[in-house]
Amino acid sequence: MRTTLAALAVAGAVVAGLTLPAVGTAAADEGDVLVVQPTVSPAQPTTDENFTVTARLTNVAETGNDRYYVESVAVRNGSDESSTLYGRNDDFQAVLAGETTGQPVEVDVDEPGNRTLYLHTELQLQSGETVDVVRPLSLVVRDRHPSMSLTASGVGPAGETQLNLTVANGLETDIRGLTVDVSATNTTVEDNQRVGASLTPGDARTFRFTGTETVAGPQTATVTLSYATPDGDQRTVTRELSAVAPEPEAVDPSLDLTADPVGVSGETALSVTVVNPRESPVRAAAVELEADSLELAEDRQLRPRVDGGSEATYTFETGQVTPGEKTVQATLTYTTADGTERRVTEQLSATIERVDNPGNVSLTGLRVTQQSGRLSVRGSASNVGGTNVSGVVVSVADGDGVGPAQSEARFFVGNVPGGDFTSFEVNGQLRTPNASSVTIPLRVSYVTDGVRTERVVEVPYRPQPDRPTSQPEGGGPPLVAVGAALLAVGGVALGWRRLRG
Repeated sequence: MRTTLAALAVAGAVVAGLTLPAVGTAAADEGDVLVVQPTVSPAQPTTDENFTVTARLTNVAETGNDRYYVESVAVRNGSDESSTLYGRNDDFQAVLAGETTGQPVEVDVDEPGNRTLYLHTELQLQSGETVDVVRPLSLVVRDRHPSMSLTASGVGPAGETQLNLTVANGLETDIRGLTVDVSATNTTVEDNQRVGASLTPGDARTFRFTGTETVAGPQTATVTLSYATPDGDQRTVTRELSAVAPEPEAVDPSLDLTADPVGVSGETALSVTVVNPRESPVRAAAVELEADSLELAEDRQLRPRVDGGSEATYTFETGQVTPGEKTVQATLTYTTADGTERRVTEQLSATIERVDNPGNVSLTGLRVTQQSGRLSVRGSASNVGGTNVSGVVVSVADGDGVGPAQSEARFFVGNVPGGDFTSFEVNGQLRTPNASSVTIPLRVSYVTDGVRTERVVEVPYRPQPDRPTSQPEGGGPPLVAVGAALLAVGGVALGWRRLRG
């Protein structure tokens, strides 16, 4: 005889002092009750991995020989036996008085969302009667998690290694507030937590951890990733990842990425530093970059040699860059001292900052002097920005009543470091002598971050009238005329004396 019981189908299933939760129950003799309760693991099931639904069975009878026999446990999408089957476990098992056991069923759900699954537990009572207990299980199946991979550098002389954990966002939305925790079996992870701001769809980021007391060979790490989706859903995933830490003699050079700030030109430089931990040099060390989101002037550079215990920096110019975190794939190929060719590929990330205070030239301490219509302007070309400027030129432009002089109207200042200044002097010509005031236009031009900037600074000036030639007081005849008259009189007197003589 078979009986099907829905959740709470058996009434009065209360054992002395114990109030049963909202679970399915099956009754044998009076006072003997088996409690069936479903659980799910992990607590946040996803579409990319199978999860486990376990039928937790408890025989609440404290004593006695009464027992239940579990014939099968199945997970379906409905409460009847004809509904779609997700998974089944046919292990035969007895549940004795006072005993709790679990019967797991592996389930695969392809579509995310709120789901109600049904746990079907087929029990056989001691009387031979077969009972089906059906329990609903409500859960949220989430979309897949970001993928994670682990690599390990070779073991150093002191037992140190570097674990490189790469997190790749294969979702269609951003993820934010990333936190990763790492523990390992064959190495001690120092400072085992890292955080990250966000990761866009299709992007990846590598978190680096230092391991000590490392045993060379296979490494198994337990990685817990926590993050939030745009709708505020806090998600956590824990995975076991494997990597191999080579013996010391097979240690590869390590790669690190840094980026210069980006200014108004949108151009910057990415620097890949290759550190050779070996005692012997490596030869023909070439670094190649792949970066879909960056416009590189060149993507491959070669160094003939990187000595043991030293480092080399490869600088790649790039343009049309916006500030933010950038990820590139860097591949190092090199030849060891014994002629072995090796290759190392890593996902490297760096944050490109914006230049907060770019070079900016201001004209300060301006003074104007006048001489016969010629105007001399002196002052300082001051770089009030934080970066260097070059090609600084100050000149007098055409204006209303004033213009450049025929000579020395342009002054080449040259380079001015950030926060520094250089003096200059330029000359203009006053074209309207009787003007009560004029504005002298000074054109200043300079280059910052590869971009030339030009602007005009207007200097107001009140011309001074030219002073007239000074005359003797009293209005008498000019001294030259008086002198000429005296000479004439002297000449006449001299001639008269000669005639008389």
